[in-house]
Amino acid sequence: MTIKRRAMVSTLLLHHSRCMSMNGVQKRDVGCACLCARRCDACAVQSELLPLLAARSQDALGLFVAAVQRVIWGVAFSGLAVELSPIALEFVTALPRVELVQEDELVHAWATDQVGAPWHLDRVDERTPFSGAGVYTFSLTGVGIDMYVMDSGINTAHTEFTGRIEDGANFASDATGIEDCAGHGTHVAGLAAGTTYGVAKEAVIVPVRVYGCDNSGPVSEVVLGINYVIETMARRRRPAVINMSFGTSSVNSILNTAVNNLIAAGGIVVVAAGTLHRALHHCKRAHYACGARAHRRTLLLLPPAATC
Repeated sequence: MTIKRRAMVSTLLLHHSRCMSMNGVQKRDVGCACLCARRCDACAVQSELLPLLAARSQDALGLFVAAVQRVIWGVAFSGLAVELSPIALEFVTALPRVELVQEDELVHAWATDQVGAPWHLDRVDERTPFSGAGVYTFSLTGVGIDMYVMDSGINTAHTEFTGRIEDGANFASDATGIEDCAGHGTHVAGLAAGTTYGVAKEAVIVPVRVYGCDNSGPVSEVVLGINYVIETMARRRRPAVINMSFGTSSVNSILNTAVNNLIAAGGIVVVAAGTLHRALHHCKRAHYACGARAHRRTLLLLPPAATC
């Protein structure tokens, strides 16, 4: 029996880093537009790697297995999500055009259980020491801001978001569109931009559904969503905040590359931290973690860490 593994194959990260201008726009040569660069990336994947995998997959013994799950290209990341046998994995890893091969692991929504009235609003409008007055004082409402909620979707009929939801997109491997069948994305959107308990009460919400009803999905679907966010930001030309309340079991190089390119494109990215029921200073992080401890309401700012 042939054992297969799902992998993410990056074919063009070297090309991207070499051709990235200071403002994050892709350029191969002077005057080459961003769309052209992405088309060239797609051609490289489709004209070189896909036919090569298809030809080798005619192995009569069935030892070389390469089943392409999805082709991904964009400013954030270009590559393939492919299911490979051990022999195919060795072959692909050795190809000179391939920079990185990494398991297409699952991302998981972090827990959002809440007991009693939320104190997060009282916390975010104050610096230490925390007064505990239970009052959220604000002068900015998020008007004119796009809030991209990359999550399990959103309940578009919820009264907390009336009149403020854009169409968004679904990249999860089911057919429910942007509607939330897990509840996690709606909860997160309510904290970020709900009318009653949200921080940015007048922000426009753009749901980007990247995992399904079980609150999990592969990194490749998240990367597709990040590419979509970058393209939508360029089209809408509005300030953008991107919320990602999920995480992987380990530091993921491909996901980090995509997020860093999203930041370079002008997005303000907020990711979950401290929701694994462990001491935050012991947990692996790809970026700085800022949070408040519930029992003291004191702020924490911790640097990236490679291990737990």
